[in-house]
Amino acid sequence: ASLKPGGALLLGLSGRESVARHWREQSRVEIEGVLYLERRWVAEDWSALHAEWTVVCDGVRRDFQVRQRLYAGTELRDLLASLGFMDIGLFGSLDAKTPYDHTAERLVAIAHAARRVR
Repeated sequence: ASLKPGGALLLGLSGRESVARHWREQSRVEIEGVLYLERRWVAEDWSALHAEWTVVCDGVRRDFQVRQRLYAGTELRDLLASLGFMDIGLFGSLDAKTPYDHTAERLVAIAHAARRVR
């Protein structure tokens, strides 16, 4: 309802397939004196990713909790079609020439809203 008829929707997210392929329970990185820690776990039969993030900057610690819905490519395509989107394409990056396959780093969907018929 928020798109003009024929308008395009672009979604970029971490696909379930790429998350599983690059799975790590923990990560730690320091960039320019800021420490980033993350602990992850999957839930609900791989339909959700939960994470606890800790950021330490100038001796101040901040903690965050995140829940992200994980979609498989086919699941996202079917969901968009059920909402009335047409010409749905799945890609492995923002470059529409990159296929969504076993090498994809992202799940990018481009879908078009139905055109109004007068």
